[in-house]
Amino acid sequence: MDPTEDFPISGYVRQSRRRAATNQRELAELAGITQSTLSRIEAGRSIPNVATLLRLLRVGGMHLAVVTTGAAGCRRCRSHPRHGTSPAVASPLISA
Repeated sequence: MDPTEDFPISGYVRQSRRRAATNQRELAELAGITQSTLSRIEAGRSIPNVATLLRLLRVGGMHLAVVTTGAAGCRRCRSHPRHGTSPAVASPLISA
């Protein structure tokens, strides 16, 4: 499973850059990374660490939060936690 399938980091980073009305070179400089690294992130070929992602999002006035949604369901039927316990599901949430 692709770790970015449910969380399109590249799209959020591009959206942040566009909201800030800046180009890749300027955003990369503000975030402390190279333009080539930013290009790979926006193309979905690289995943930034959390600190870098936060810097990239802040430039466009965006924020990252992790929201837990409770138990993931039981291992046997995936519908309720009665048959076993599963860790809480953490979902990233990006807001403007």
